[in-house]
Amino acid sequence: MQRSKVFMIAVLRLQALPGVGAKTARKIISHYGSAQAFFESPRNNSMVLSVKESKTPPDYLHAWYLKLATEEYDFIIANKIQTFYFEDSNYPYFLSLAPDAPVLLFGKGHLNTGAKKIIAIVGTRKMTGMGKDFCAQFIEEIRPLDPVIVSGFAKGIDITIQRAAAEQGLQTIGCLAHGFKRIYPALHRPYIKEVMEQGGFYTEFFSGMHALPGHFVSRNRIIAGLSQATLVVESAKKGGSLHTAQLANSYDRAVFAVPGRSTDFFSEGCNDLIKHLKAQMLTHSRDLINSMNWQDQPGIVLNMDLVSSTNDSVKDKTAHFTPEESTLYQCLFSKGKMHVDHLARLLEWEIKVLYPCLMTLELKGGVRHLPGQFYEAI
Repeated sequence: MQRSKVFMIAVLRLQALPGVGAKTARKIISHYGSAQAFFESPRNNSMVLSVKESKTPPDYLHAWYLKLATEEYDFIIANKIQTFYFEDSNYPYFLSLAPDAPVLLFGKGHLNTGAKKIIAIVGTRKMTGMGKDFCAQFIEEIRPLDPVIVSGFAKGIDITIQRAAAEQGLQTIGCLAHGFKRIYPALHRPYIKEVMEQGGFYTEFFSGMHALPGHFVSRNRIIAGLSQATLVVESAKKGGSLHTAQLANSYDRAVFAVPGRSTDFFSEGCNDLIKHLKAQMLTHSRDLINSMNWQDQPGIVLNMDLVSSTNDSVKDKTAHFTPEESTLYQCLFSKGKMHVDHLARLLEWEIKVLYPCLMTLELKGGVRHLPGQFYEAI
């Protein structure tokens, strides 16, 4: 829906007011009917929602806010910025369900969430090698679903998962904690084109706004709100990723976390989410696919070339294995990472039989021993 200049400037003006968050702005619009009516309404009548009650600054009619809104509107037009008003049909559907979603969202790029499956993937800025490997593997596995990958375009897990998604031809959306005249971190400037070609960016901040600490907290609700599921790959005991997971839980969205050793600093946050039942444990993409009930939905087309080549690879690798080793390898390959106890129950093998076979397979390069007595096929 194309909104008029007068309408847009009024909304921008409301959004520019200090102390007026998304919830307050929605209350104002609901009471007055529109942002324009709020600014034009006489103040000497009896009002259900007073200026004081709405926490609007006493100088809300100051010319400065009108000037700021007008300049922002000119920037939007000049730079072909996409705008998404919360009552319009083009507003991202899942974000529209969040009670604190922005009244006005700004976008750049090829933003088409439509009927797509949308997954937010977040994690620490100080990513480990295991985190990097997981990102590449997860995107490869999830690719047949053709999902939209949402993250924060930050260092570490965020930029790694977004670049991996773009390389695989998946739409990826970066949610920014600043306006479109800025880029944070600056070293990610070379990746803007890469993301724009496969997706784009959302922000609720005016073009000149810097990436201030509080903005990242606000940005996290957009990441969580846009998505049907949120996955935390790596996180320390405290971090923005955990806040995103908390928000996703508050929106009744599915939350997943990748477990790690109890001694791993950047697994503490994920382990806590799982331990306190705030996230489902994810060791393989199928955990998310099955939990979301996406495995049998129309529109999912598996990459048969990849499946065929993978099967050939398995045959080549198992050619030099004993029958027992081949059975064990194929079980791990098909099921993904598994705990040794679960593996023993599944195969109906005694531990004293399983362990020697695992050790031999590890020496032959067939499996990898992971922390916590987990094993996976290589």
